[in-house]
Amino acid sequence: MPTNAYFVIVAKDCPIYELEISTSKRTDQSQLKQFVLHASLDVVEELQWTTNNLFLKSIDKFNEFNIYGFVTAGNVRFLLLFENDKKNDDTIKNFFSDVFELYIKIQMNPFYELYSPITSQDFDNRVKQLANKYIT
Repeated sequence: MPTNAYFVIVAKDCPIYELEISTSKRTDQSQLKQFVLHASLDVVEELQWTTNNLFLKSIDKFNEFNIYGFVTAGNVRFLLLFENDKKNDDTIKNFFSDVFELYIKIQMNPFYELYSPITSQDFDNRVKQLANKYIT
């Protein structure tokens, strides 16, 4: 079954990294996916204060898409809009954890300005590898 997903890292209500994950030939719905993820930020904000976990699991649903959330200690939100609901929560949690580790390494770079867009090609390639490993 083709995979259709959209991953975004949001800091201070601005996306600092976005990745379209798709193995299907469907038409591009990037703007719709961005809108849905932006709307789910309110749900993340409510849920993050009700749990001690970084991984918020499936926080919302829109049509055939499930929305998963992850919040760092610095209040940076990772959101995944995922069409295929056959994956279990542990797989998505592992994806978020591995991306979080990459994000921490980016933050430790002395040339990276906090909350600025992530433009590193190496980071992008590694996130794509993780997406292929866990999501597709």
